[in-house]
Amino acid sequence: MPAFRISLFFLVALVAVGLGFIFSAAVASVLGLLLMAFATRMLFRSPAGYVWGLPLSSRGVGSYLLALVCGAACFFVLQVLLRRADATLEWRWNDAVWATCVTVWFQSLLEEVLFRGLLLRQWLMRSKLSLWQVNFSLSAMFSLFHWLNYFAAERTFLDPTTLLTLFLLALAGNLMVVAQGHLYGAWGYHAGWNMLRYSFLLTVSGQKVGEGESFNRIEGSVEGVGIALTLLIAVVILYFLHTRRNDVESPVRS
Repeated sequence: MPAFRISLFFLVALVAVGLGFIFSAAVASVLGLLLMAFATRMLFRSPAGYVWGLPLSSRGVGSYLLALVCGAACFFVLQVLLRRADATLEWRWNDAVWATCVTVWFQSLLEEVLFRGLLLRQWLMRSKLSLWQVNFSLSAMFSLFHWLNYFAAERTFLDPTTLLTLFLLALAGNLMVVAQGHLYGAWGYHAGWNMLRYSFLLTVSGQKVGEGESFNRIEGSVEGVGIALTLLIAVVILYFLHTRRNDVESPVRS
């Protein structure tokens, strides 16, 4: 792809992400996805689903549902661990659980399409960098994106441990895409984690904690790092078993 097209695509991606500062999260995510789909069609000359790594298949849907449950289960375990470690943390259900889940579903899809459906897949196919170089670079970008987002929106600085957790989760998500050859597993885990995460409101001694600060208390906890590291180890093992069984390079590079 010519350099000017890549630059134009990144500009469109920035606009799509920036819509969150103008519209509600749900509206911004839908508009962002539509904008990304249009840009993908114009720049890649292929159907968006094909470029993003979301082909319609029963295997993909099954992978999505399994990962969705696993993501929710991992966050549930983290919540239990945090309750036991810190009695000052209190949780209550969000009054609009279904609206929250729908919003998170679109938000997680937008992030997955941007970072893994497009950047990861295209970077791997078109660059001379190794899988691990691309994975580490893109995971660092994923963490930086969240740092910039919460600083711009709430003037909240994410702690180093929070960024580490996000980095580890991104590493695992990237490997899922490489091993499976599609986006469904990574998207499902991301959506499952976030759906349960945002279905609860975190308070400390009755005081509501802002979203950015909740990242520092949840993902930035030792338990959060442990959950992310455990996931990464599991995915790395599955990745190497997959590559050894097939004895070929990942489908993303083919």
